[in-house]
Amino acid sequence: MGVTWFWVMYGASSIAGAALGAVLLSGGSARRVALSAALGSGAIGSLLVVHGGNWSVFAASVTVGLGSVATPAIVTFLIRSRTSDATYPFFFTVGTASLGLGQLSGPAIGGLVADWFGLSAIGWLAAAIYGGGMIAAAADGFFGLRQHVTTTKTKEDRHALSAS
Repeated sequence: MGVTWFWVMYGASSIAGAALGAVLLSGGSARRVALSAALGSGAIGSLLVVHGGNWSVFAASVTVGLGSVATPAIVTFLIRSRTSDATYPFFFTVGTASLGLGQLSGPAIGGLVADWFGLSAIGWLAAAIYGGGMIAAAADGFFGLRQHVTTTKTKEDRHALSAS
């Protein structure tokens, strides 16, 4: 019964996370924290798994779920808003392939890490990877504010500026 509830909670939080991601992407400055928030929830969830208690596994399913489904949509939005129409197909392909590579290699690497260091090492590794991504996304959001206006504005913003 516990496994069923784990997946139910993960699925429900994934739906909620996708909706939250849409809300963050709809807001101007909130866009800059959307990817950091999604990856941060994965890092927190991964650390909760290391705790090992039953409650922590359920809490982890909720926190990881909040960011896991939203991340591809956020990445796609960021690629679309930062590329020209001519370069978008290439960068969309690279971004999608990168996400797919993570889905493919993650379980294989996690299995090797568990074989060598024990099961709790998977949570630590996942938290480190999520945390690294969160820091990179936060740096991108912060330093993006300091760049020239044409490189930090989304396409919609640029079109609105040129029309006025």
